[in-house]
Amino acid sequence: MKLTILGKYGPFPKAGGACSSYLIEDGDTKVLLDLGSGTFSRALERIALDSIDAVVITHFHYDHCSDLGVMKYALEKMPAMRMKVFSSPTNLIGEPFEHHMVFDGDTTQIGSLKLQWFQVIHSVPCLAVRVTNRDGSSLFYTGDTAYFEELSKYAVGADVILADTCLLEREGNAVPMHMTAVEAGTVAKKAGAKKLLCTHIYGGIADENEVLKRVGFDNAIVVEEGATYEVGNGNG
Repeated sequence: MKLTILGKYGPFPKAGGACSSYLIEDGDTKVLLDLGSGTFSRALERIALDSIDAVVITHFHYDHCSDLGVMKYALEKMPAMRMKVFSSPTNLIGEPFEHHMVFDGDTTQIGSLKLQWFQVIHSVPCLAVRVTNRDGSSLFYTGDTAYFEELSKYAVGADVILADTCLLEREGNAVPMHMTAVEAGTVAKKAGAKKLLCTHIYGGIADENEVLKRVGFDNAIVVEEGATYEVGNGNG
């Protein structure tokens, strides 16, 4: 299973960057995980529109879903095609998409991939997702979430955790809606993950290396846009 980073920033990008979106490929199966601003064109640099099996949207904040609107315009020029969208509950998605709402505890099969859904803590309904291929390799994507103890249980044994690492430190008395670097590292350690990929990086951060200085997990990296990472098969 391969994971390509189309965009890694949130809630807004650095100059030249893009917001959250990830391409998962496993054999002939191709899934877009979130589709934030600036990422649809990056997806089309790598795969044809009609080769995409489905789009998964964890929640409906612009930095995770806005390029669905751009994809809609492209699909309207392909009337024979119906793009499947699996998402947290919403009434925002209509034609030309084939919309499937998913809920906490659901399991979905998309090609060779099994997706398991988990409710997390955010300012709007948001679902984490665990993606497992037929070889048993697994990726756990937190979506956007505050830290809570059960989160690491959902990710136990995952080869790779792709984690919301938006904050360097907790911001005063603000209600937590994202994880700090330390909290993302805590999830990875408690889950026994092989690798932690830090994403949803705050677009205003001056030095992204500060994330790794604080995360406290040895096999952690800040993802690079355009990079592809192997999930499983001994590559972690």
